[in-house]
Amino acid sequence: MVLLLVWHAASIPEVLGTPMPRVVETLNDGLHLVRMPLLMFLSGMVAVRALSRPAGVYYRGKLATLAWPYVLWALLDMTTYDHLPLTEPWSWDGTGYLWFLFFVLCFSLVAPLLRRVPAWLVAAVAVVGASTAHLPFPDDDMLFYAVFFFAGLAAAQRPELFAAVLRSIWIVVPCALVGATACVLWAMGHHPNEGHVAPLALAGVVAVVAGVSRIPRHPPALQRIGRRSIVWYLVHFPLMHLAVVLLDRSGLDAPWVVYFVVALALAVLVCPLVVRLADRAPTKWLFSAPPPLSAR
Repeated sequence: MVLLLVWHAASIPEVLGTPMPRVVETLNDGLHLVRMPLLMFLSGMVAVRALSRPAGVYYRGKLATLAWPYVLWALLDMTTYDHLPLTEPWSWDGTGYLWFLFFVLCFSLVAPLLRRVPAWLVAAVAVVGASTAHLPFPDDDMLFYAVFFFAGLAAAQRPELFAAVLRSIWIVVPCALVGATACVLWAMGHHPNEGHVAPLALAGVVAVVAGVSRIPRHPPALQRIGRRSIVWYLVHFPLMHLAVVLLDRSGLDAPWVVYFVVALALAVLVCPLVVRLADRAPTKWLFSAPPPLSAR
């Protein structure tokens, strides 16, 4: 989530007309193969517990905690930022910055149907599909991210084996080298079909997870972000967008670093306040469906 905040603090000003230095663009481009694949991998790991629930309970939970906030915040995105026609079906296909939530929703809806298929096999098939197939809608990189969701699910299904992988330097070090090399090449502008680089990106993700797992105690602030990542994910983008728009309208000829710092600071300051309200009605209904839709 931290990598995503930094990415958007740089990319939103650039999209709205404030160019970033080449070094910032290069660093952000290099992290492309780790930033969202890591979040997708962790989403797959988290999904394993929910999959043990009865089908009715599972699907009601996903509709309440994924479909509801996606539809709600997509309405805000389409009417405020992207200005997409609400009656066009493809407008709802991973709109704007919410594409990640849309992908997680789709993978979560499919996962129970593939319960009898090993998750690692689903990830492997997704690698092949991402390398060869083109889905009949704009988000044709869905199969690329499916690799990481189902790889994370596979890791969570075999926790002892995955823990052994993370402890082995004979696995982690090569994974780190492969992932770092892929990120450097990507930053240099070598962008092959994403399906071909999915295994390389997955190696980088494993290396990052292994590195983080070796930290004896994670900072409390990062733990709080992780526990309520859905709130941070949904709220940070509109806040950053608002910060950049206000700076533009202020008439100040501010350098890029001011845009970056102000956008990041506003998200870091306001998101924790929203988190505090996210368990209370009506604020919580921005992130989870109200009763009776959320009844279990």
